[in-house]
Amino acid sequence: MRAVLRIVGFELLPTPNSHRGTGQPRSTNMSSSHFTISHAFPFGNTSSSLERIGILLCAFAFLGPLVAAQQLARRSFIGITLEKKGSSFFVTDVAPQSSAQQAGVLQGDVLLRIGNVPIQGPQSLDIAARRYRSGSRLTFLVLRSGHHFTKGTLALPFPPENRSNADVLYMSVSVDGYLHRMIVTKPRTPGLYPAVFLIGGLGCYSLDNLSPDGTGYGWIIDGFAQAGFVTVRIEKSGEGDSEGPPCTSKVASLKLAADRSIAGINKTATLPFVNAEKIFILAHSVGPVEGALAISKVHVAGFVASETVGTSWFEYTVETARHQQLLLGATYDDVEHEARLTDKCIFFLEVAKESPRRIIRSHPECASYIPVQGGAPYTYFQDLADVNLPTEWKQANVPVLVTYGSSDPLTSSAQSHYLVELVNSFHPGNAEYLLIEGMSHHFDQQPSEASALQALLTGHDGPYLPEFLDRVLEWIRNVK
Repeated sequence: MRAVLRIVGFELLPTPNSHRGTGQPRSTNMSSSHFTISHAFPFGNTSSSLERIGILLCAFAFLGPLVAAQQLARRSFIGITLEKKGSSFFVTDVAPQSSAQQAGVLQGDVLLRIGNVPIQGPQSLDIAARRYRSGSRLTFLVLRSGHHFTKGTLALPFPPENRSNADVLYMSVSVDGYLHRMIVTKPRTPGLYPAVFLIGGLGCYSLDNLSPDGTGYGWIIDGFAQAGFVTVRIEKSGEGDSEGPPCTSKVASLKLAADRSIAGINKTATLPFVNAEKIFILAHSVGPVEGALAISKVHVAGFVASETVGTSWFEYTVETARHQQLLLGATYDDVEHEARLTDKCIFFLEVAKESPRRIIRSHPECASYIPVQGGAPYTYFQDLADVNLPTEWKQANVPVLVTYGSSDPLTSSAQSHYLVELVNSFHPGNAEYLLIEGMSHHFDQQPSEASALQALLTGHDGPYLPEFLDRVLEWIRNVK
């Protein structure tokens, strides 16, 4: 039997580029001799890409924006690019107006430590950026010309987001004893405005500094801001400025994610420029599953569920594995082989609740079938499998718009229709289905599911489809 390419993960719309400048480069170009750690700067193109092969599962210049009074300090802007040679990490670039430049770190230095954080890989920069917040004392231990030097400075803040059509406010909400960053855009003229609360998809990434032409979420935020809406997003646990356990840890549960949305929506309703009767959730990919856990505990005017699932997570995973193999041109016997392995291995993980280590020890053939999308821990997938969507939606009597792009290879029209039927079975007429022809999972235009799947694999999104924003805005404005 020939080897069959498998694609793992639901989606990861804001990609490693969206972390640039936090000190957490997520992307590496690896060879036998060295790898380059890129993404050490705050801005630039943020194209979509996937973090590994294996089912793709439902995963500026800063000119002083309005920054709200906050309890949560900004993470520091480290601002360096590293290249690994042998066991050493060499500084290949230092960003202007960064903590590293201010401290006197130079190109060619070997970076050994930031504060008490040893440099052991890309994640070390992120750890340091969050541990040493803006205004704290920050030191860089470097090796230069055979001598050790300690370079110190006061940490400079990560540059704030700027938008031409809205003010940007940095706030915070408390979730399970930790402060999470809440990023708000608001129209510049006084008044009460409707608000859109964004819940993103699977993976560990920051929602700060999203470019309108670099990520789908940045494009959506910009579109709603242009239309006169307040927009709100909450950083995930341990991402961006947020405190709490790392998003990659087993403590970062689906319940924590739902609690984060509940806290964020409730705070949105108290903002003096928000019409509390006109708050809408826009959830994407796996986001509507998280949103379903929150919807009965908040007051919202409507819910947009985009490119998502309607059945159980386990059923969706097996269905998607089969469909994607066909899109990739696999023969039906290979497809069946892959689907059966997926069924077995995912059952052990999501139903039997076994750990990946135990599964692989007993079933080595499952090694490449355990989802590891975007750094999300395996326990998060187990949480997803436990969600009973009918039970959650039965409690939520709100208008729902379910959108599906005809070129989306990560979910299906059947999943979206099922969700619509599910909601309407409990609340007749509440849900409606919206088909966007030619739209893929990242809101971009693709001629087919097969071409969209290849685009996801290579990180080459097409242009965003204005029809999506136009139709969603039309629906929101017509909600009574």
